[in-house]
Amino acid sequence: MTFKKFSTLASAAVSIVSLSFQQASAATSGIFTYTDHGSSVTIDRCDRFFTGNVTIPPMINGKPVTAIGSQAFAYCGSSVLAVPSGVTTIGSYAFVNCTNLTSITFPETLKSIDESAFHNCIRLETVVIPKGLTSFGHAFTNCYGLKNVVFQQGVTTISDDAFSGCPRLEKIEIPESVTQIGSSAFRSCSKLKNLVLPSGVRTIGDHAFSSSGLVSLKLPPTVTVIGKGALAGCAALKSVKLPPDITEISDSLFADCPNLTVPEIPSKVARIGNDAFASSKCLTVSIPERVRVIGNKAFANCLNLDSALFTGKAPEMGTHVFYGAVPDFKIFIPEGKAGYTLPKWHGYRTSLPAAEISVRTEDEKRIGSGAVVTRFGDSIVGEASLAKRFTIFNVGSRKLTGLHAKIGGGNSSDFTVTTLTKSSLSPGKSATVEIQFLPKKPGARLSELRIMSSDSNEIPFVIKLKGTGLQLIK
Repeated sequence: MTFKKFSTLASAAVSIVSLSFQQASAATSGIFTYTDHGSSVTIDRCDRFFTGNVTIPPMINGKPVTAIGSQAFAYCGSSVLAVPSGVTTIGSYAFVNCTNLTSITFPETLKSIDESAFHNCIRLETVVIPKGLTSFGHAFTNCYGLKNVVFQQGVTTISDDAFSGCPRLEKIEIPESVTQIGSSAFRSCSKLKNLVLPSGVRTIGDHAFSSSGLVSLKLPPTVTVIGKGALAGCAALKSVKLPPDITEISDSLFADCPNLTVPEIPSKVARIGNDAFASSKCLTVSIPERVRVIGNKAFANCLNLDSALFTGKAPEMGTHVFYGAVPDFKIFIPEGKAGYTLPKWHGYRTSLPAAEISVRTEDEKRIGSGAVVTRFGDSIVGEASLAKRFTIFNVGSRKLTGLHAKIGGGNSSDFTVTTLTKSSLSPGKSATVEIQFLPKKPGARLSELRIMSSDSNEIPFVIKLKGTGLQLIK
């Protein structure tokens, strides 16, 4: 390189640096330190020793404030803040540990909030997300006092970790414009009980609602992807209807949801992931025809699981898929489909299509035929006791027909079948039967309930009955 060329480049570099200093220079205005970019201003710092509420100015030195810099208001003692119109960006950790902050107002001009901007603002109660905000990466994590979040129409994405660790968050208003809910967006929101997602949502990220307080969740049919563990650890969750177009039940999706009755698996599902329904509540599960893979421990520790109904050819099976099911758990295999074996397959008992009766007590305990005595306690002779209720399930793969119940043997006149709700049950359906004790004589009174059905293995299904008659002395 010639000296002349070097001199020219050096002069250009000096000019660029000089221009840069002209365009962006640091200065102070009152309690604020700011950077002047020539046509706009970024607030870099607020005096942390200032007492009282802070007013963020829309203009400094005649130029609009367009950005709040990283950590600009960290540890600020203000309780109420309004971000002025014109601000488009709030930097990372901008308001971190503002533990007195109870209210924040955002302008329509705001486009992005960087990571952890409001982390640990423990008294912040309500947040309204403006429609122009396109990014807010885990901005409100650990806002322990946050109760209410409103998204204005126009927001399309709820960012990853956006409200993770907000245990008091109980109300969310999500507009139709939202199409994506990010990973861990509402993780550990333990007071979030019920939620209806709008019809535009297509994707739900990993652990989006894990360990939340959800009791019910309504998913729109537009959802095609639900991430790993999205609802794992939701101990209160009871019901979810899965959208029809998902093709995978992701790993740990419903793991550790002990009150969840396993939802119907949509017909397009091709894979059920590892631990997908582990430690959830189910009596029977139907595996759709298109399922080609069932992952490790997919239904492990579903302690009430009686049976699984397979409808297509044998899928690839992981290890311990049904570990912990009831001792006489059975897989019903389809006729004419390849890959299965009788009388066992992968260590589990198998059966060709058949009806299968299962009976539960009022506290949902499964009982075996003839194995349990139902005690009615003491009743005065001639006076009826409270009824005992049993639930009859068909956990088989064929219709359970000929269902009826009668009292037989012993002191049969002291017990009465008061209700039997159905005479036949399709696979997975249930009916209830109620028995009443009305002693005719004092002393121990014994009989049995005999439930008849088309289950060829248990004709009849027997429940032993016992009560004691007391003589009223006049």
